[in-house]
Amino acid sequence: MSRRQRARRGLTLLEALILITIVGVAGTGVGVGLHAVAKVPAAVDERLAIHNRLVEKMEELASIDFDTLNSGVSRSDTFLIGNRTYNRTVTIALADADGAGGAESDYLAITVTVNSQSLSTRLMKP
Repeated sequence: MSRRQRARRGLTLLEALILITIVGVAGTGVGVGLHAVAKVPAAVDERLAIHNRLVEKMEELASIDFDTLNSGVSRSDTFLIGNRTYNRTVTIALADADGAGGAESDYLAITVTVNSQSLSTRLMKP
């Protein structure tokens, strides 16, 4: 076998280093992408849990007597999801039922907010 034939049988050290570098850069990119995709379900689960807590609070408020709700007592609280504590803010205010521009004493606007998510409803005195 000639020297030329032996040299063509395998990779040189330089070619191997270049190949390892290319595979390493591509592998890093894939790893970063997979890491970002792995975070998506956790974020969705967190948003769903927060939404469930919003609905839970709204149902609790709906079961309270109208005059008790309108008493001005703060209904805001905190809750835990996993290891994280969230502040749940409840805003209850007189609302404009007929669109005439004035707040009416028998009509309430209720908003429950956690982070950037909020849920609102209107409640009329029976």
